[in-house]
Amino acid sequence: MARKTQTGLKAMQAHFIDATRRIDERRSLTDPDPNEPRDGIKPGQWMGAPWGRMPPDSPITVLGHDGNTIFIVSATGQLHAVEAEKCTIGTLASLFAPYMNYAYWAWPAFKKSGTDEEGQTIYKVDRVERDKAMICLVQEAKRRGLFDPERAVRGRGGW
Repeated sequence: MARKTQTGLKAMQAHFIDATRRIDERRSLTDPDPNEPRDGIKPGQWMGAPWGRMPPDSPITVLGHDGNTIFIVSATGQLHAVEAEKCTIGTLASLFAPYMNYAYWAWPAFKKSGTDEEGQTIYKVDRVERDKAMICLVQEAKRRGLFDPERAVRGRGGW
């Protein structure tokens, strides 16, 4: 038996409930300070850092490469074709937003911010090591192999 499409008041209620759930999900987005450890791992010290493998729990997904172009699904779910030689901090921001602190945590460049009571130098994350990040993404794309978005097999209902 074919399923009926909801219409009228029931459809509006369903849309409202879905929209409310999406708003609540956005409120729950967390992107901790890049100076803080994540799951006990200090900034830039994950296994395989800085480019042996992707950092743990990455919000982006590297799909593969085609020549010098690497294909990445961003943190917001959009497919990006990134040319490795032309990668800027803006490109990384576009890939990682709204989790930009993750990129700062994964590939940190430190800056001296003072000393503690014992005279030890304190370093804070200052910026993203763009070159290390890009090398890591290229390495992962090469490990994944060739990817052609025109021929990507899509399952039932698309991706």
